Amino acid sequence: MNSDSSARGHQRLNSGQIAKVFATLFLSFFVLSSVSPRAVFAQSRAPIQPGINSDSGPSVLKLPELKPESSSALKLKPHEKKIFGQIRIENLQYITELKAAPDLTNTQLLSARLSGADNFENHPQLSYGVDLTAGTYFSWRHSHGYVNEAYLKSDFSELNNLSIGRRKFEWSELDTRWQLGLWQPKFNLNPLRPEDQGLTGLFFDHREEKQEFLLLASPIFLPTTAPEVREEGGSLVSDSRWYRAPSNKWKFNNQDTPIVYSLETPEVARLT
Repeated sequence: MNSDSSARGHQRLNSGQIAKVFATLFLSFFVLSSVSPRAVFAQSRAPIQPGINSDSGPSVLKLPELKPESSSALKLKPHEKKIFGQIRIENLQYITELKAAPDLTNTQLLSARLSGADNFENHPQLSYGVDLTAGTYFSWRHSHGYVNEAYLKSDFSELNNLSIGRRKFEWSELDTRWQLGLWQPKFNLNPLRPEDQGLTGLFFDHREEKQEFLLLASPIFLPTTAPEVREEGGSLVSDSRWYRAPSNKWKFNNQDTPIVYSLETPEVARLT
């Protein structure tokens, strides 16, 4: 008897709490629905105006753009500087376990990125931009660093600019959308998340409202960066989950014949 009455009392208490929750949610929805979503979005994107109050209320604080694609995406006005930084810590765990390398089922990555663009104070038509990335899988051999962009640019008219260095452009919408890497190299350490890298050389860009003319002159080409492959005991191995080693044997006269691999790495100057 006592247990039944206490259970009913507990049930009545939960029902009252649920009713209060629904009432609060309904009231919150009614208040939020009376505010224009566009107005809320516009307020969160308004520019910083410290110490300036309008008739409608206090100053509105602007939130900086979260993730520009590169330093080229940072549009500059005269005497304006823009810097973007990011630190990322992630843990990747895959459902499928590799029997040959079970330690690659779970990986941890610590990476940092810095992008910036600025005009020269005495020459506002001149500007520079950088986009640097570095990361580590918590071991020195599995660390990396690369330069996405590093360039100098001269805007000698509203439609034309000349730049030199390493810079990213959208050469082909098909190549950009499908991440093919046919026009621009990629940092492809993780094929699930390839990152664009710029081409190196002298660029001339003529851009109008509906058309663009882009010209590149370059003596070198840095190809797509892939996971490192090394030779160990006559076999080719890599610390990448996405690497598939070639066969180490083949059948000849119904007998397994071993295959021994060796790598000859040319000079870097010959590769570029």
